[in-house]
Amino acid sequence: MPYLKVKIFDRAKFPNGLLFFDEEIIGKQNDFLKSEKDKYEAIPHKSPAFVHANFMVGNEKKINAFKKYGLWFI
Repeated sequence: MPYLKVKIFDRAKFPNGLLFFDEEIIGKQNDFLKSEKDKYEAIPHKSPAFVHANFMVGNEKKINAFKKYGLWFI
């Protein structure tokens, strides 16, 4: 019988864009998101393996955010 194995992505390697990008890109954050971003920034890490920007509206905005951080490779 097949089973489902679920794991949570490591935040340091796979951050949500709300954690990764600065306020210039994501705008002002509420207290909860600011707290989560502070926790993310306290994690010792190098470069992420993947950052997603599903919360952003518009392809150009997403592309510009990735380019600013050197994450656009096309």
